[in-house]
Amino acid sequence: MPCILHQERNFHGVRENSLLAVFPGFPACFRCVRDRRGDGPAAMLPGAGTSANFGFSILPAALGDHFLIAYNRESNVADCRIELAAATGGRVDESSLSVPGSATAIRALAELTSLPADFAGGSATISCDRQIAATGLLLDSTLIGLPPVALSGRSVVTAPTAPNLVVDSASVSDAAPETGESFTLRATVRNNGDGQAESTTLRYCRSADSTISPDDTQVGTDSVGVLGALTTSPESISLTAPSTAGTYYYGACVDSVNGESATSDNCSSGVRVTVSSATTDPEPEDVVCVEVNDVIELGEGESCTITQALVDKYSLNRVSVRAGDTASCSGGRVTLRFLSAQTIQLNGLTIRCR
Repeated sequence: MPCILHQERNFHGVRENSLLAVFPGFPACFRCVRDRRGDGPAAMLPGAGTSANFGFSILPAALGDHFLIAYNRESNVADCRIELAAATGGRVDESSLSVPGSATAIRALAELTSLPADFAGGSATISCDRQIAATGLLLDSTLIGLPPVALSGRSVVTAPTAPNLVVDSASVSDAAPETGESFTLRATVRNNGDGQAESTTLRYCRSADSTISPDDTQVGTDSVGVLGALTTSPESISLTAPSTAGTYYYGACVDSVNGESATSDNCSSGVRVTVSSATTDPEPEDVVCVEVNDVIELGEGESCTITQALVDKYSLNRVSVRAGDTASCSGGRVTLRFLSAQTIQLNGLTIRCR
């Protein structure tokens, strides 16, 4: 396979056409780096072999700026993780790098990591989800090649990245609703893995105990989008309390995705919800009208029901008043059927406001 020719203009102060990286797809290729001060080659670097894991020596920051060149011959994007360590072995920083498919990426190490100004040297480890070719450059008065050491197959190789979806503890807006009342169930889906999780479904469940599983009664669903490593997606749903009073447990389970490192932790624990019977206001008792010395008096806002005894005693049926009709007092006026006045007199019976 032919080598890839990469040419960059005005690359970090190097004059036009002065940096030529004939980047390798295979070890048979080579790189030639030219000096900014002349046309002679400053360094001839051997081609780097393809690998998913590399280790680079990082020289002190005072010697120049470090650059990483990576070539991905595959059509899919290569997702890589970069770990920067001091010469003493302590980790300095960690970041990520994506190399597009069938393309070359050139990035300054200072853009990818927080490289201290007084960095005294150390190493960088690059771990990718697929094989790439990579090398490092130190740019100052000359371009110095920093060929990598492939780490594949050695004990320091990082395990392939994989997603791991979990559901954080569920919560409810009301843990003691009455039957038929609405409440909100909330749950957060978290990707605890170090790889991206594809979109999936969150299933809300009701259980008779605190252990939530996909076999419990499903009460709703939510769509969960793509989640990167160590990212979350808060979700919620409005639910109606069961019609039967009792103790219930609510939670959620997220469907597993391809390549998930573990699927035994895809459900939350249950949150307890105690449902009580709905209380109803008792029907007001009918207050019958009582006459004293042929007078019925009502206080403001009060009302009473005409009895059959009153109808018979005062022949109220002759004036179209029947048993069960209501007399009421409002605003200083008495109302009875179609009658409304400060005082109503019916065949010797007086009804008035007190």
